[in-house]
Amino acid sequence: MKRRLAGVGFVLVLAMVLSMLPTGFGKPVTAQAASKTTVVEYLQGTADDRTQIRNGYYWSTENASNHKTYVYYSKTPNGRGRYLFQTNEWQGVGQMIVSDNYVWFTQDSTDGLKHYIYRVNLTGTRKLVKVTGVKSKEAYATMLLGYYGGNFYYWLGNDNAGVGGLYRYDTAKKKNIGCKKQVTVRDVCGRYLYFTPFFEDLDNPDNDVLVFDCAVNKMVGRVPTPEGGYLVGTRMDEETDTAYFIYDIYNRKDSTSTIQVWGNSLAGNDEFFIAEVTGRNAYPYEINDTDMIVSMYDENDEMTYFYINFLTGEVLEPMG
Repeated sequence: MKRRLAGVGFVLVLAMVLSMLPTGFGKPVTAQAASKTTVVEYLQGTADDRTQIRNGYYWSTENASNHKTYVYYSKTPNGRGRYLFQTNEWQGVGQMIVSDNYVWFTQDSTDGLKHYIYRVNLTGTRKLVKVTGVKSKEAYATMLLGYYGGNFYYWLGNDNAGVGGLYRYDTAKKKNIGCKKQVTVRDVCGRYLYFTPFFEDLDNPDNDVLVFDCAVNKMVGRVPTPEGGYLVGTRMDEETDTAYFIYDIYNRKDSTSTIQVWGNSLAGNDEFFIAEVTGRNAYPYEINDTDMIVSMYDENDEMTYFYINFLTGEVLEPMG
């Protein structure tokens, strides 16, 4: 059900700041606290600039002859390191899940028809174990989302083709289970996964955000989209149990866009309006942990920037 917002300009909302985490793309982020694991969206560490994750240091190097990337681990920042695994040709390192004893990672075949999750141990002799494997009829990619309560959660599909779905692998039953078809990943935070359906989903024509709770293995929340809105950004904060959703609402009559920020609980069942700003070609320029910058053109066709504070709803014009 779409929500309507009364009034103009921006509105100050006193957000409840209590206690929560996010997925920051391009850097490791702590996730699934109950499982004591860390999700890494993309490994950026090199031999000379290693990335510390939990109780160790990780880096990767690309082999110029076969164009495969090799991942290494060391207990110390300057240790020689242990080889863990390698990617396929021309592939980077992403979707690693790290615990104190293991690293899990995804590996797709070069034709995109076979998809695997592997585990390699960090203690003792290196041992590579295939956790699970699935096959697809078309060329899909695997996105490993997290590990919670003995289950791996992953997305399998092709965003460009408008297909994909959420799956979990039960390590006790050694079984892959489909959770939700025709959805694409928007964010991950602790036990919660956030999705929007592909546009052809007749059950959700407004393209609302669906919230999946790994603790109960089902969708528990549905974050409604503002009237005419399109989701352009998210920010999750586990310490305050707050999810921020950023929408672009385009007005064809005057060619302006309204950028709205809404808050919610991580479970998606306690929404509140935070702020909005309207202007020509308005768009989120930068989204940070507690604030964002919106860029737009003024009446002189000069680019200007507005600052929105997520915690207070305050809107300021920081620069011209």
